[in-house]
Amino acid sequence: MSLDSAIFETLGQFAGLADLVGVRIYPDQAPQETAKPYVVWQEISGGPVNDLGGSASSSSLEMFRVQVTSWALTRNAAITVRAQVRLAMEAATQFKSNVMDMRSLGKDAETKLNGAQVDFSVQLNT
Repeated sequence: MSLDSAIFETLGQFAGLADLVGVRIYPDQAPQETAKPYVVWQEISGGPVNDLGGSASSSSLEMFRVQVTSWALTRNAAITVRAQVRLAMEAATQFKSNVMDMRSLGKDAETKLNGAQVDFSVQLNT
């Protein structure tokens, strides 16, 4: 399974998040006229993980840093969506994830949208 499909399935099938954003979950950026709130995720970094034999080249396990940003009209709405993103990622069955950082809040000057980010370490068998 690819990281793209695993993230989309995990986030899209989590009831609490689906209630808030439906299927408005996008890699990299959302289409310009997307209804709010929505979620955008990015692969920040990644690479193979050494298996117990010590070889990264023979391992199918990959480690990724994934950043998920919840965009909404209000700060509180963005924080609420972010909380559901965290619960969804923690409940994932296709991969293992750990929260790395979730202190980033901001407002986009151009769109006036509020953003709430959470970064995960994701381990996925590819």
